[in-house]
Amino acid sequence: MTFDGFFIQRMCLELQTQLHTGRLDRVYQTSLQTFRFVFHTREGRKSLVISADSALYGAYLSTQDDRTHIESPFSKVLKKHLEGAIIERITQFESDRVMLFQFLGRDLIEGPITKTLIFEAMGRHSNLILVEHGIIIDSLKRMFQPDGRKLVPGGQFEFFASDKAPFFNIDYHGINGSDDLVKNYLGISPMLASYLFRTKMQIDALETQPTLNRSNGRFHAIDLFDAEAETMAFPTLSALLDGRHHKKSELGLGEKQFITNKLKSLSNRLSAIEEDIRSTTQALHAKDQADLIYMSGEPLSSKRSDVFVGTEVIMLDPTKTLNENAQALYQTYHKAKRGLDHLQKRLEQTNHDIETFEAFLTYVEISDAKSLQELSYQLAEYGFKTKVQLKKHLRDQVPAFISIETPKATYAIGKNASQNAYLTHTYAHKNDTWFHVRNAPGSHVIVRSDHLDEDVIRTAAMLAAHFSKMRHSSSVPVDYTAIRYIRKIPGKDPSLVTYSHQKTIFIDVIEDIIERLFKEDKKHR
Repeated sequence: MTFDGFFIQRMCLELQTQLHTGRLDRVYQTSLQTFRFVFHTREGRKSLVISADSALYGAYLSTQDDRTHIESPFSKVLKKHLEGAIIERITQFESDRVMLFQFLGRDLIEGPITKTLIFEAMGRHSNLILVEHGIIIDSLKRMFQPDGRKLVPGGQFEFFASDKAPFFNIDYHGINGSDDLVKNYLGISPMLASYLFRTKMQIDALETQPTLNRSNGRFHAIDLFDAEAETMAFPTLSALLDGRHHKKSELGLGEKQFITNKLKSLSNRLSAIEEDIRSTTQALHAKDQADLIYMSGEPLSSKRSDVFVGTEVIMLDPTKTLNENAQALYQTYHKAKRGLDHLQKRLEQTNHDIETFEAFLTYVEISDAKSLQELSYQLAEYGFKTKVQLKKHLRDQVPAFISIETPKATYAIGKNASQNAYLTHTYAHKNDTWFHVRNAPGSHVIVRSDHLDEDVIRTAAMLAAHFSKMRHSSSVPVDYTAIRYIRKIPGKDPSLVTYSHQKTIFIDVIEDIIERLFKEDKKHR
């Protein structure tokens, strides 16, 4: 996609016209990296989608009614600070790929207060940061580099530094090619640079005309494609993006909705169990009260409404004797003790189910059509029903895991739980090496190599990080160990394992390296 600085300039103007003074009613997190902001405006309800997904990053008005919501720490922050606020301005930072959404809210103590949601539309580095008076409240992707940029709550927000000039007044003298425009001016993509170099036009002179090149899927805010290209015009920039994004996000939409509903239900169940545990734990004190009754020295056959033992007052059932009250308290204690054991088991199972469905959500995000079909079989065990009847014989086929062959190694990558289980427990040889991100759902990566050198280790770690929930984070911790140190967890899904003798590498996902790895693999086949 070509969501460059010029596209963002025109999109800011479009969104400012449509949303100015609108009140933000609801915030939905529809995927791990995508949010839907529902505004009430003079013209009615309007939905703004902002996606930091590396494949679908962008901001636009959508006509789709996707009310999927994933509860996350960042979505809670957005709801707390922005719901009910008025959007005042939508602007661009200089001519960079950065959009600023300025909200006016009201604090009961401080009165009117301004907060800014900053969207950095920068491919895999795309991010959302909520800022107040230059101080970061929170960000979707946190970052801390001792000698570099820091995105942590309470820190000072800083824009990406650049020595390029804004594109508002282009000086074509000394520009010898489109590459010079990209190198010298902020927010000009190579595709736009080629057009500008041919026409020698200024940015302000370009007429907005959202256009899609059907032959290759590329698009821009103006029609800069060759005359012979099969193009399609759109009335607005939002209409252009909404159609493309909806088509790409249709894959796995039903599965994602089912999983998010399950997670919401499990979260409610977890809260109820924790409350039951708190009340049941309090009931354990009944034994102490019963003991005190016998220690009081009062006649056990007497009937009283209370009894004093030291400084403690024990309220009693006046229709029962002290002995009967004490025995009733012992019964309460034993019932609570049995109930607490049951509740602890339910708590453990619910936490396990939440971990499982959070992993399922990650698998949806990284799945292709074949892997998603396999995932649907697993979800069927939990009640998921697909609209299309799945073929039964696919159950018995070998899971469609990814295999990448290079001169140094073969990398096998699972994209769902069944593929992970197959790779680790069936496919892997005793001399293979197992990779997985630490403490997060993601792919099992099996490496088969005669020589596990640094290059092979870094490649495998990057693949494990890329196909995981942490693929958009920096310095992702990836554990690796020999396959003989992997063990199944009794009673759990085979994809859930324990391991030992591991080493850890911290890796950043570099999309260019991942893409080149897949391209080179295709050439070798």
